[in-house]
Amino acid sequence: MKYRYVVLSMVALLIVLTLSGCADLFGTSPTAMAKDLISKLFTAPATELVYVKPATDTGLINVADGIVDVLREIMTYAHTATPTLNVKAVTDYSSDAKWLPYLITGKPDFVDKVYMVEIVASTSATSICVTWPMITVKGVANKGFFFAVYYEGATPTFYPLWLGFGV
Repeated sequence: MKYRYVVLSMVALLIVLTLSGCADLFGTSPTAMAKDLISKLFTAPATELVYVKPATDTGLINVADGIVDVLREIMTYAHTATPTLNVKAVTDYSSDAKWLPYLITGKPDFVDKVYMVEIVASTSATSICVTWPMITVKGVANKGFFFAVYYEGATPTFYPLWLGFGV
């Protein structure tokens, strides 16, 4: 009889946790972070999409603006309609040495993980698939960024580094 109440209590607790969305207790999944990130690509300011350290530096914010402008240009097919963006896949590359066309070695100490996000951009006429990096930052829970902009010595730089072209 005593065990019956324990089992019923456990089942009730499981139902309550399931209905209340207990997934947030374990953190946001990389796929959910990527979906949140791309949903803001055309509306959010650059510092919502690119991590700027320190966040108050005007020069670094300008670099972040440039990166976001390039991402928006790529996704709008040279000024066509704003596409619908969907996450196709998210892969953890934190332990990989290199993923072309991005250099992901030598990550700054504030970067936690590096993911590659496959994004499908669709308009009524066409679709393309692109792969962009997404980083997570230590001390910033449940949020992804496309890139980080920071100082390496006295030089503004960004991470992961584009190997194919500059900003």
